[in-house]
Amino acid sequence: SENVTERTDGRWPADAVKVYQRDQKWYLLLPASWDCSTLHVYYDGTKPLTVDGTEVPNGEATEAFQPGKRVKVKLHGGGEYLINVMQSANIPAMFITTESGNIDAIRDDKTAKEPGYLLVQDADGTVEYDGQMDYIKTRGNATFFFSKKPFQIKLDKGASLCGMKPNKKWILLANYMDKSLVRNSVCLDMARAAGVYAYVPEYQPVDLYINHTYWGNYLLTEKNEVDDNRLNIYNLEKTTEKMNETPLEEMETFGERLYTLGGTKGYRVPNEPDDFTGGYLLLANSRVYFANEPSGFVTERGQAFTLESPKHASEKQVKYTQQLMQSIENALFAEDGTDPATGKHYTEMLDFSTFLHRYLQAEITCEYDGQKPYFYKDNDAIDPKVYCGPLWDLDNTFGANVNQTNARRFYIQNDESQKYYWFVQAMKRPEFREAAIQTYWDTYEPLFRVLLGQRKDPNGILHSVEEYGAAIAASAEMDNIRWPIAQLRQDNFNPKTGATPVQNIQYLAEYIERRLEFLNKEWAQ
Repeated sequence: SENVTERTDGRWPADAVKVYQRDQKWYLLLPASWDCSTLHVYYDGTKPLTVDGTEVPNGEATEAFQPGKRVKVKLHGGGEYLINVMQSANIPAMFITTESGNIDAIRDDKTAKEPGYLLVQDADGTVEYDGQMDYIKTRGNATFFFSKKPFQIKLDKGASLCGMKPNKKWILLANYMDKSLVRNSVCLDMARAAGVYAYVPEYQPVDLYINHTYWGNYLLTEKNEVDDNRLNIYNLEKTTEKMNETPLEEMETFGERLYTLGGTKGYRVPNEPDDFTGGYLLLANSRVYFANEPSGFVTERGQAFTLESPKHASEKQVKYTQQLMQSIENALFAEDGTDPATGKHYTEMLDFSTFLHRYLQAEITCEYDGQKPYFYKDNDAIDPKVYCGPLWDLDNTFGANVNQTNARRFYIQNDESQKYYWFVQAMKRPEFREAAIQTYWDTYEPLFRVLLGQRKDPNGILHSVEEYGAAIAASAEMDNIRWPIAQLRQDNFNPKTGATPVQNIQYLAEYIERRLEFLNKEWAQ
């Protein structure tokens, strides 16, 4: 395009796009904002090439590359190529250029980072960010091993991207498990529309280009972290860091790295605040992934928790959160709902509303990792209760997993594969079950109707599945070129939900319709 002239590799503008080859076919996959009547052509060498028979000097503009066309490009003294031109619509584009010119180092190593340059263009062509990037790195647990990698980027200074609140760290979700590419968007908006969570990550679908190559449709999201512009609770981690000259991650560790019943692990921090009652961000994690995290503990019944903030927690911080979550667990599993050791009812320690809604969201969306929610707690002087949330990682919902294609069954409340699951135990309690069913009818049954296009969300937060699909339809078609649906793994994880983006949107809508019928019958008023 012609509105950005910054060159990052000595030859190409920051937003230049290379022709992409797949299966002996050639594609030019263009962002939404570009005016295809003034595309500039760059190529190696000094002798001109021809585009549809017209000679185009290096760096000059041409009108030949129009969306939907097959353009014949002939190299001087070389071959001819038919290039299929496709263009996205409605959504921004992110252009990342790494310092090395590739991402080979970070694709196979989650700890590796690559500095670079970032350019963000809105769908109308407005340049929203144009500057340095501290790094790009891969992220995720199971998703790290997929071909279409999720990424984390860190800017050199806090900035707003796509209208979201300023910050340095941002996440690019690949949505590889989700062939519709909208499940994360749907579930996050459903949580926002429910109106009970203090923080729900904002998001924006984008077309991602890395080193001038189209990388696919991604979901740019805020990172789940303690920060004034994100989960706004007391930042115990930042306070602890300021009290120590040595970085926390470089300090001596304690405890067992691997999952051990009742075990703890963390860091021996010499200086820390006297008041360590918050804030904390915790994740109910799996046994396997517990080993990969620096700080955490395991309850007496076997539920692993990792501390996401403080990430490198002290012995006092780990012990405090272990005792608190253990007391909640004791109360949940007690017949009268009270921890015999402290005399506290679970509702005195755990916010009933967010815990209830987080269960419902997991159950009604058939969330594969629904038994592993986030929890957070502020400083006691602000709020002594533990809250459930924020939500995260919601692509594996609504039948996206091969084990959950049946929309007419309960997946969360009946899952006793691990005897420590908190949601399973909560649904055995009459007061929790009654409140869950009533809340479903008051809040989530109407939201399902919105998703099916049968009613409008009065607050304009949630939309129909058809509208979510239409907003990214052109981008999804390009993503299907880069990451063909037909070639996604369909043996271990992915069911066959359709061969095209449109068919996958239809599958999602039909699954939600079947889910609604089932829940209305099972939880009849």
